[in-house]
Amino acid sequence: METRKIQVTGKSTYIMTLPKKWATRSNLYAGSQVKLNLQDNGALLITPTSISEEKGKKTLHLNGDIQRFKRDLIATYILGNHDIMEVRSDHIPKETYNEVVDFCHDFVGLEIIDSNETCLIIQDLLDGDEFTLEKGLQRMFAITSTMIDDLAYALKNNDRDTIEYVMIRNADTDRMHMLISKQFIDRLRLNKISDYDHLNLIQAFYYRLAGDQIRHIAQHTRKIASYIMRNPIDKEKLTIINKFLIQSNSYLRRSYEAFKYINKEEANNILKEYNEQIDTTEYCYLKGVNTQYILKEYKDQIDTINHLHEEGVPINIPLDSIKRINAYAANLSELTIDLSQL
Repeated sequence: METRKIQVTGKSTYIMTLPKKWATRSNLYAGSQVKLNLQDNGALLITPTSISEEKGKKTLHLNGDIQRFKRDLIATYILGNHDIMEVRSDHIPKETYNEVVDFCHDFVGLEIIDSNETCLIIQDLLDGDEFTLEKGLQRMFAITSTMIDDLAYALKNNDRDTIEYVMIRNADTDRMHMLISKQFIDRLRLNKISDYDHLNLIQAFYYRLAGDQIRHIAQHTRKIASYIMRNPIDKEKLTIINKFLIQSNSYLRRSYEAFKYINKEEANNILKEYNEQIDTTEYCYLKGVNTQYILKEYKDQIDTINHLHEEGVPINIPLDSIKRINAYAANLSELTIDLSQL
C-alpha cells in the first residue's frame, strides 16, 4: 500500500499526487478526467474514465435441454455482465422458440431482437440507473399486498376469476425479485453506482434480504389460491380463511412500513405481538395443524371451526400458509431492528 501526503493550496483546495505507475498504466495525462466515488466507510474510489462500463456478449447453448438453458439465462441476467445473449443451437424448433419467448417475458427488460433457425439474439434493454432497490422492493410489496387483498375479496364473494388472477400475479413478484437481485449485484460493483441510489452497501444487502421475505409471502398467497381453486371448500371455511388473510395483510403492511422507515419501536411492537400470538394460541389444535402462529384475536373462533374439519375438504394447507405469511412478515421486523443499529 502506498501513502500520500495531502497538500493545501489556496484556502480550501486539497491536492495530492497519484502513483505514477498507476497513472501510466491507466493512460492518464495532464487534463485527463477521473471519476470519484465516496464509499460508505469514508474511502475514496478513483476510477479512470478510460475503464469501459460497456457490457459484452454472452453465448448460451440450447441443444435439447431447455431447463438447463433457462437456468443459464437466469444466472446471466442477474449477474448483469452482458447485455447481449446469443442463443445457439443446431436447430431451434418453433415450439422451443415459443417457449423461449414466453420465458423472456419473466424478465424485466429482456427482448428477442433477432432470430433464425439456429440462433436467437436476446438483448437486455433495462436502464438500471433509474431503477433502484428501494423502488423494486416497494413494487414487490405493493403487488404482494394487493394479491392478499384480492384473494380475501374473492373468498368473500366467491369470485373464482379473481382467484385465478391472484395466481397469475405471483409471476410479477418473481420478476421483481430477479430484478432486485440483479440491481444488488450491480450495487456491489463500486464503479457503477446509480445517481438515484441512496442506499449504502449494507442497506442494499438488507433490502435484498427483505425481497426474499416478500417473495415467500407472495408464493404462499398463490399456494392458498391454488388450493382453493382445486378443492371445493364450503362458505363457512372460506369465511375463516378470509378473516385470517385480512389480518395477515395488516401485519405485512405494518412490518413493511417499519422496515421502510427503519422504525425500531414499531418493529419491536410487532415482534412482541407476534411472540404473544405464539404463547396465547399454542394450546389450540386444528386436527393435526399446529396453529401457534394464528392471530390471537381470532382465538375465540378456534372452537367454532374445529368441527369444520370433520366434514368436507380440510383447510390445513391454507392455514399453514397463513402461519408462514405471518412468520415472513415478522422477519421484516427483525431486519428493521438490524438496520436500526447502523
